Amino acid sequence: MSVQTRQVIELEVECIGKVYRKTDGDMCDWEIIGQSDMKFSVEKPDTVDHTCATIINRIPGILNAPSGYVNSEKLATLAYQSYSANTSRKLQRRLGFVS
Repeated sequence: MSVQTRQVIELEVECIGKVYRKTDGDMCDWEIIGQSDMKFSVEKPDTVDHTCATIINRIPGILNAPSGYVNSEKLATLAYQSYSANTSRKLQRRLGFVS
């Protein structure tokens, strides 16, 4: 899949699903082409922790969403919460992201 950001950065993303053997594990390979090029890889990342972090970071957007069923594309952009949920909500209000 290919996506282009507002900053005209092009991302090519590939996800491969498979059934693991006991010796297999997830992997995360990145290649960044630019000035200068960079490649890095993470073998067997802690996928459970990554998934839990994504869910936790989604909580402020869910709390600020309108009532009823809301698709994820209509939620605020997912972002790392570097503050407590309460502080983050105050900051979002001050920046005008929520009312």
